[in-house]
Amino acid sequence: MLEFSCSRRDKSRVPILSAKEMDELAEELIADYKPDLIKNPQPIDYEHFLQFYLEADLLYETIARDGLTLGLTSFDHGLTKVYDLEKQEEKDIDVVEGTIILDTRLKSVGQAGRLRFTALHEAGHWWCHKEVYQKDRNQLSLFPEDNRPIIKCRSQSIENFAYKRCDTSDDWMEYQADYMASALAMPKTPFINTARWILKDRGITGNRVILGDDILHDMFALQSFPKYIAEVFGVSRKAAEIKLKNFGFIVEAKEANREVKQETLF
Repeated sequence: MLEFSCSRRDKSRVPILSAKEMDELAEELIADYKPDLIKNPQPIDYEHFLQFYLEADLLYETIARDGLTLGLTSFDHGLTKVYDLEKQEEKDIDVVEGTIILDTRLKSVGQAGRLRFTALHEAGHWWCHKEVYQKDRNQLSLFPEDNRPIIKCRSQSIENFAYKRCDTSDDWMEYQADYMASALAMPKTPFINTARWILKDRGITGNRVILGDDILHDMFALQSFPKYIAEVFGVSRKAAEIKLKNFGFIVEAKEANREVKQETLF
């Protein structure tokens, strides 16, 4: 397994990474794990990747009663609470460092893409954020659960990797994990090649489709285009659409017009 390395960190030891750097790191990681995923666009086997490459201990549990917590990553040994659906009460389970828990409800019909993305979101935490918790490792087992090194990821943090700035270190970690999930699920090189092939096949020039030009282009951009990408990489249509917008394959008309105006100035 490639070790994560980052020379820039904030005061909480959270990595400072640009989206471009995360795309490059994810592609290096995937190429080391299974080079064919770079050459031939396809869904990644997230269970194999987590367990046999990242050496994580993968569990499926009902994490919380409300169903809003989709994933959990533990950076230490100890007990953590999950929810027992049969008894309708919380229970403690023993976890080790590197345990990743995915909510069992993600295994329901129609959730395959979101399940894969959530798994890779937790992979992003496990690979990128270990050092954030290392300084107190000898003391952490004495702490109550709320202060132990466990990251619980709620639904609003999953598939929420549109380019943005964050205010806190915790926000940055969630954004980084989610962006890494997108970069692991849809590595840069095969993603770009696939998107360009789809556009060419549809006879759309300029390597992008502009929203607001006409209704047919809008329907393609918001429905067919992300649907094709989602099917190739085994993600949700929402995740595919965000990635297409991040990489400039779907552009709002006002943004395209702004670019034209800037070009005329020079």
